Amino acid sequence: MEEKVLNTEERIKEAARRVFMKKGFKGTTSRDIAKEAGLNVALTNYYFRKKEMLFKIIFMETAHEFLDDTVNILNTPIVSLQKLEDQKG
Repeated sequence: MEEKVLNTEERIKEAARRVFMKKGFKGTTSRDIAKEAGLNVALTNYYFRKKEMLFKIIFMETAHEFLDDTVNILNTPIVSLQKLEDQKG
């Protein structure tokens, strides 16, 4: 399988997502994120300025994905309900 090559910004976001999940917001430092991404702290600060901004971006992306998935599930017909409707008719 072909491995996905991430640009620097995406590497930082993915690393931050993993570290925030393990340590929470308060327990995570910019150094932790940089180490996880295999980059120096200056690059994380260059792309995202501070930990709070990075957290907000990740939170919003995750919330957006969750809501999209929820809408897709709600818009998908449920087989058991369809069976009940078919039996009524």
